Amino acid sequence: MLCMNKDTFQNLCLFLKEKGVLMDSQWTRVSFMESVAIFLQTVGLSERQRTSCERFQHSLETISRHMKRVSRALKLLAPELICPPNFNHIHPRILNNTHFFPYFKDCVGAIDGTLIAASVPVSRQNAYRSRHGDISQNVMAVCDFDLMFTYVMAGWEGSANDAHVFMDCLNNDLNFPWPPDGITFTLVLVEPLI
Repeated sequence: MLCMNKDTFQNLCLFLKEKGVLMDSQWTRVSFMESVAIFLQTVGLSERQRTSCERFQHSLETISRHMKRVSRALKLLAPELICPPNFNHIHPRILNNTHFFPYFKDCVGAIDGTLIAASVPVSRQNAYRSRHGDISQNVMAVCDFDLMFTYVMAGWEGSANDAHVFMDCLNNDLNFPWPPDGITFTLVLVEPLI
């Protein structure tokens, strides 16, 4: 129901509690574990908050409050969990594969954009309408060869081109994982063949 098994859910809750970003509150009847479950069901299954109201037997205001609570907690952990790549070593998947080494010896990850469904006010829906006609946001992500995120930029309108989002990150985002001085930055665009 929560898109993860019981042990993973418990480890996530324990991690959030150990980091001090999400704890039980004396002001609410909802435990922090239930808050995480509300968040995971709503986001992981792309459910409406009203569906979570029915499942967890809480008011819409309570569900909304706990969605924000968990979202803020995860946002606080983002700098710790989304880390820039290590530019000083060659990843073993490249080093130990003759098809990749030496051609990709300086490669540290992959960048791509994806469209994720969004819910926006009617007055702004035209900007968020993708080329497929869906209301979505354009999210650019960078991951390393261990499939760990090293950078994420979310929130762009679905009508925005991937190249435009990428150039904005390069020019305006101080958190973009630029390589240190002395290491060249090469961008190789690979598009799937249709």
